[in-house]
Formats: sequence, C-alpha cells, structure tokens
Amino acid sequence: MFSLKYGTIPLVRAVGGLKDTVDDYDPEKRTGTGFVFVPYEPQALLEAIERAVQVFKDKRAWTAIRRQAMSMDFSWDRSAKLYSALYQELSP
Repeated sequence: MFSLKYGTIPLVRAVGGLKDTVDDYDPEKRTGTGFVFVPYEPQALLEAIERAVQVFKDKRAWTAIRRQAMSMDFSWDRSAKLYSALYQELSP
C-alpha cells in the first residue's frame, strides 16, 4: 500500500494481501496499479519485469499507471463505510 501511495509501482506475486491490493496492468485498457505474476517460477517473474520495463519506456503510460496507483484509497474511512453498509444489509 505504501508503494501505491507514493507511486513506486509494485511488481508482486499474487499471494495474500498483495493479490487483493495490486491490480495487474492491462496495456490495452491501460488499467491496473502494478505488475502481478502468479506461478512461483523465475520465468513468470522475468515476464513481469519485462512487462514493467515496456510500460516504463512509454512515459505517458507510466505516468497513467502511477496516477492510478496513487489514487487508490485504503483509508479506514472507506473501509468503515463498506463495513457499515454490509452490516446494514445483513441486519433484519
């Protein structure tokens, strides 16, 4: 989350909280907040690095992914509203 907040684009394996917080970059839609790989294999990591380098070379795309990442909201205010809405929905 710190990486996203400060615009240092994460490259992560899809496990645990990383899987929940980092969205893999899609070059066609220009969406996502980082680079995610799934298999626990060197080749998968290398491919993610290569994808990140390609996007880094495109300054417009890199700026867009940084802005998307930095706009993510992980605040407790947001979480509290979501929990409250869920509790309201579940209460009789």
